[in-house]
Amino acid sequence: SCFNDFIVIPDMIAKLQSIDKIRSVASFNLGNIVNTKDGRTYSNVEFDVKANTFNGIVKFPQTSIWELKFLDFDIIGRAI
Repeated sequence: SCFNDFIVIPDMIAKLQSIDKIRSVASFNLGNIVNTKDGRTYSNVEFDVKANTFNGIVKFPQTSIWELKFLDFDIIGRAI
């Protein structure tokens, strides 16, 4: 988690593609999970990722903090 930060989507994709045995990333999506999902408790703050993404950079308000909370559940990949 980080205060007053941003996420550069092309950098995230490049990191994924640098992993051995990953040839390409066909799609990459970020989302905001709120409240409780499958027994896991998240923030109750809704954040519109798409509306706050400009030229591949997700920008967060200066007074906010973002967190990737449940790594084993919230990162989903699929091999084709």
